[in-house]
Amino acid sequence: MQISLVRISSLGRGILTAIAVGLLGCALAIPSAHAEPERPNILFLAIDDLNDWIGVMESNPQIKTPNIDRLAKRGLLFTDAHCQAPICDPSRASVMSGMLVSSLGRVEGGKKGDAPNLIPHVREKLGSETLDEYFRARGYRTFSSGKVYHFAAEHVDVGGEFRPRPRTDKPVDAPPGWEKPNKWPGRGTGTNWGVGAGDDEHMNDYEIATRGREYLLREHDQPFFMMIGFHKPHVAWIAPKKWFDLYPTEDLWLPPYKEDDLDDLPPISVGVNINEKMPTTEWAKENNEWRNIVQAYAACVSFVDAQVGRVLDALDESGHADDTIVMLWSDHGYHMGEKNTFQKHSLWDRSTRVPLIVAGPGVPEGETRDQVVGLVDMYPTLVDLAGLPENEKLDGRSLVPLIENPDAEWDGLAITEWTWGSTAVITDAWRYMQYDGKSNRGLEPADELYDREKDPHEWHNLANDPAYAEVKKALSEKLSD
Repeated sequence: MQISLVRISSLGRGILTAIAVGLLGCALAIPSAHAEPERPNILFLAIDDLNDWIGVMESNPQIKTPNIDRLAKRGLLFTDAHCQAPICDPSRASVMSGMLVSSLGRVEGGKKGDAPNLIPHVREKLGSETLDEYFRARGYRTFSSGKVYHFAAEHVDVGGEFRPRPRTDKPVDAPPGWEKPNKWPGRGTGTNWGVGAGDDEHMNDYEIATRGREYLLREHDQPFFMMIGFHKPHVAWIAPKKWFDLYPTEDLWLPPYKEDDLDDLPPISVGVNINEKMPTTEWAKENNEWRNIVQAYAACVSFVDAQVGRVLDALDESGHADDTIVMLWSDHGYHMGEKNTFQKHSLWDRSTRVPLIVAGPGVPEGETRDQVVGLVDMYPTLVDLAGLPENEKLDGRSLVPLIENPDAEWDGLAITEWTWGSTAVITDAWRYMQYDGKSNRGLEPADELYDREKDPHEWHNLANDPAYAEVKKALSEKLSD
C-alpha cells in the first residue's frame, strides 16, 4: 500500500509539473483576458463628386490615378458600390450615421449632413452615435480635415467640436488679368471648367492634404481615427495646367451616349433625374465643349489623386501603414454626358456608382469584390475591423464576411433615395426605380427597370414589358422591407 501511495504521489507531482509548465506556456503565448487588444488606426478618405473614373475600375481607359490605384493594389476594391443619395449632403449624412436617408428623418437646424446638426440629431433623436463619435467614445483620438460632413471643417478631438474653415479654391497668386473661367451661363450651379492659375500648392485640397500629413506624422499614444475630405472633382472643374496636359482634347475618350436615350422614360423620371440647371450633352456638342468638360473633370480627378498620394506617402513615412485601416470612398458619382447631362442628382448608375477601397491589416491585397454594396455599409465594417462592439442602430451591414471570403453568401443590395419620394433598388442583376408621385407637379407615379448585365448603359427601360412583372414585384418588395 505504501509503495502504491509513493507511485501515486510521484505521478501526481508529474501531472502538477506538466500542468504548471503548460499554464506558463499559455500565459506567455496568450494575452491576458483583461488586456486591451491593440486596435488598428483608421484613415478615412472622402472624395467629392468622384464617379468610377479611376484607373483600377477601367471605366475610362485614359484616366490616370496612380495613387488611388496603388491603394487598391495593397487592399481590396469594391467594383459595384453605390451611394444612398445622389447628392453631397444626404449622402454624407447617411455615411456618417450608418443609416438610410429615410431612417434619419428630418434634421433640424440646417443641412442634415453638417456635423453640428447631424451629431446631436443622431445622439438625441435616434439614440446612436455618428461614425467618428462612436470611435472617439471607445478610445480613439479623432481628427478631421476638409469636407467629410457636409461642410469644410476641421477638429482635433476637442469634444468633437468642428471648426468651419474658409475655402481657398481661388489661386492666391493668379497672374495679372487671369479670370475664373465662365463657360456655363446657367444660374444656381457652380458648374464651370478651364485651366486654373498657380500650382497645386494654391489649391484648397493641397492644404487639406498638408494638414492631414502633419497629423499622421505626429507621435500617437492612442489609436487614431483620421478623416480627410477632398473637394475636387466637385465643380468648378478648375485645376493647374499640368493636369490638363495629361488629357489632350484631340484624342480624348468620350463616354457612350445615345441621343434618344430618354425617349422611353416616363415624364416623372425626367423630372426627377434631369437637373435643368446643368449643361446638356446636346448643348456641349453644339458648342464644342464636351471634350473640354471631360478634360477638365479628368484633370481634377488626377489632381486630387496626387493629394491622396501625398497622404498615403505620409502614412508610409509615419510607420503606421501596417497597423492602419484605410478606407477611400466618394459621396456619389457624376454624369459626363451620359443621359444627355453633366450632373449628379439622378438615380441612374452614373450618379450612384462610386469607388470604394479598403486596405490594411486583415484585408486581402490586390483583390476585388464584384457584389453590390452600399456606402451605408462602411460604418459597420470599420467597427467590425476594429474589433469594437456592434452598433445595433445601423442600417448598413459589415462587409467583413465578403472581405474575408469572395464566395461568402451575400445578398447584393443597395438602396438610393432621391427627391419626390423616388427610390432605386440596385441588385447584382437589376436596377429598379420607383417614383411615387409626391410633390411631382402633377406627374403620374411610374417606374424604371434595367437589366444590369445585358444593358450596362441603361438604355432600355423594361418597366412596361409584362414579361418582367414578377421581377418588378420582387424588387418592389425589397424597397418595402
